[in-house]
Amino acid sequence: MISSIQLFPGFELAKNSIRLIDPSVALAGASYLPFKNLLTAVAPDFLGNPATYNYFGKGFYDNFYFFAGTGTILLLFLSITQIKKEKNILFWTGCLLLSLIMVFDNFLGKLLQRTFFLSGGVAARALFITDFSLAILSAYGLQKVLEGKIKNKYFLIVGGLFLGIFFLAVFKAFLTTDPVNRLVSERNLVIPFFFLITSFGILLAVKKYPVAALIFLLFTSAQLLYSARKYLSFSKKELLFPSTPVIDFLKEKQTESKEPFRIGLGSVLPQNFLMPYGLETVSGYDALLPKRMGEYIEMVEQGKLPDKIARVQFVDSYYNPNYPLFNQKYVLAKKTDVEGRFNPEGIFFGFFDDRRVKLVFEDKTIGVFEDTIAFPRAFWVYDYEVASQSGDFVKIFQSGIDLKKKVILEKNPNLSKFKEKPKINEIIWKKNSPNEIILGVKSNQPGLVFLSNNFFPGWNAYIDGRHTEIYRANYTFQAIVMNEGSYEIKLVYSPLSFRIGKLFSLISLGIFSLSMFTSIVFNYPVSFKKRV
Repeated sequence: MISSIQLFPGFELAKNSIRLIDPSVALAGASYLPFKNLLTAVAPDFLGNPATYNYFGKGFYDNFYFFAGTGTILLLFLSITQIKKEKNILFWTGCLLLSLIMVFDNFLGKLLQRTFFLSGGVAARALFITDFSLAILSAYGLQKVLEGKIKNKYFLIVGGLFLGIFFLAVFKAFLTTDPVNRLVSERNLVIPFFFLITSFGILLAVKKYPVAALIFLLFTSAQLLYSARKYLSFSKKELLFPSTPVIDFLKEKQTESKEPFRIGLGSVLPQNFLMPYGLETVSGYDALLPKRMGEYIEMVEQGKLPDKIARVQFVDSYYNPNYPLFNQKYVLAKKTDVEGRFNPEGIFFGFFDDRRVKLVFEDKTIGVFEDTIAFPRAFWVYDYEVASQSGDFVKIFQSGIDLKKKVILEKNPNLSKFKEKPKINEIIWKKNSPNEIILGVKSNQPGLVFLSNNFFPGWNAYIDGRHTEIYRANYTFQAIVMNEGSYEIKLVYSPLSFRIGKLFSLISLGIFSLSMFTSIVFNYPVSFKKRV
């Protein structure tokens, strides 16, 4: 319950996301842990490693990685021998088994996914519960070894079991038909086998020399660090998010601009790459993409309401009449030759030959184009239509409606429509942050202020301090009804789910702290006397 402050908003986010209709994980075969990957618990690179370009396993290496050290697995089995004498070991063994049920493809695991709102995600991510349980159980195992409570016969049984696992791994490698993959598996069993023999020997020494436990911990840590450094060995911080002329230009434009804008990635930047720079885009990877936004993107891209929506979205339907609503003022492009390869002597093909865009910056093979018809993030609208159902919206949307002049609402705002063109319609951006937006607006007639930010539970609007309703506009965006005159609009993200979660967390934390305090005050002296 202490984590309610995160869980409650998380459930709300998952409920309103594409989670249940996202086919990405199923198509990639990256959800459930393959049974053969159990061997990676003792030999992490049995199926190769992406860092050395020889990974041949299913799905993604990092999704299925749960190696906790050969010595840790030894201690796991030794701790289980004490399961009848220690209730905590029984509890954490149950957690370990539960996590394994969740990560493999089985009926009970799928039932648990639906129960905990995890459907559509990577089931193997529950391996973090597996690793946490392994850490607790291995700590109990080491404690029991230090206390001398584990009999020699259990050491022999566990040692024999591990030798059997390694012989099984060797046999599995031998059955691999691809000679290159077979060599990778066999070679990557050598180091884990060395750590197994050495860790087992150190544990035997711990029984007589408790100080050897420190050596065991250092040895196991060295194995884990070796595995981690191997996978991350080529990832340098300065190469991940570098400062480039193009990035610097876009950041400078953002600083100079009086209103926010988004950027089209083109085929230049990887998904989500702009986030560390504080630059915005519609394209990207989002496993919890709001469902309405995903549907709108697909309608612009495909022209119809989709049944399935992928977590990776790449918005490039530049010629769709509704594309400008995304507020992507700048679009990146690359110079290529006729064969599609990067080439400083090449040209910008396709959309970038259009008169609607103009080249505003160029660096070697990369160009930054300004889309001259991109809509501003916020603007006044004085006409509207009402579409209470998704099907009604699609019909109006496909009719060629000009969304710069007319907005589609789900509810009737009871606002008078004016045919004459307004003489004054101003919007000044005073603040733009993830959780708060402040606008200064002015018009000589009533209308709607449209904002191409996603409509989502938790956003509250205030006009000169007075709470007002936010209308869902153009299927997934925001609109606020305004009278004529000058006003300040403040939009604040303060979801009820977060406030309720915070209350539960504070209450739970208070109860936990009180129970800990009373336990220490009333139990510690008794236990201390017993020891004396």
